[in-house]
Amino acid sequence: QKYNRWQPLFIVMLWTGIRAGELTALRWDDVDFEKDIIRIDHNLVYVGDEQLKNNRTVITSPKTPSGIRTVPMSPKVKAALMREKKIQELMGEKCTAEIDGYTNFIFLTRGGGPKHVWGINDALKNIVTACNREVTIKWEEESSSTGDLPVTLPELTCHWLRHTFATRCCEARMDPKAIQSILGHADYETTMNIYVEATEQMKAAEIIYLDNYFKKHPLEEGGTVADSEINLPLAKNR
Repeated sequence: QKYNRWQPLFIVMLWTGIRAGELTALRWDDVDFEKDIIRIDHNLVYVGDEQLKNNRTVITSPKTPSGIRTVPMSPKVKAALMREKKIQELMGEKCTAEIDGYTNFIFLTRGGGPKHVWGINDALKNIVTACNREVTIKWEEESSSTGDLPVTLPELTCHWLRHTFATRCCEARMDPKAIQSILGHADYETTMNIYVEATEQMKAAEIIYLDNYFKKHPLEEGGTVADSEINLPLAKNR
């Protein structure tokens, strides 16, 4: 309940794969609820020097032309954005910041300015810590005597959410070129590296699934399935 206010933001990140700087720069003007698309053509960047003087937030263009794109908006993302808009209307929240001529940002701080990447990463860290604490407490109450360790979440960052989206696209057998376009990768090889990694993991999972399936469903021909091997029936004449 404490972190529910972050839900729309994380849904958008997990279901679009947009970069953190693209998300924080997102304005209501960039969202087309009729065509169900999100236009990406600028980033929000925090710049400064080593002495931490003259620090400021600026709007920049994507590093490559491929970064300028439209991202399809799934029903889940659309609902999350509409929920965010409704909450802001009910709470009287409005964007009060103007950065390099840009305003009307979607995801706001309490002061009415756009959220920053470090703020999102801090929220992720707090959510993971709270979740792991709850899991550990439950484990101590119910399962500590079994000797099994509690299953906890690793440290998460904004980039993890983007990579998770990319991996899920690969697992869903989406076309690699479509994934590249949605993610705004300039280099096709970057997309393919993720695709190969995901498919390798899928192959391992499929083999385990196959093994488990035949353990539960002994073959009619060739006997039962042993723990150490699968006795496949001989193929009949083809």
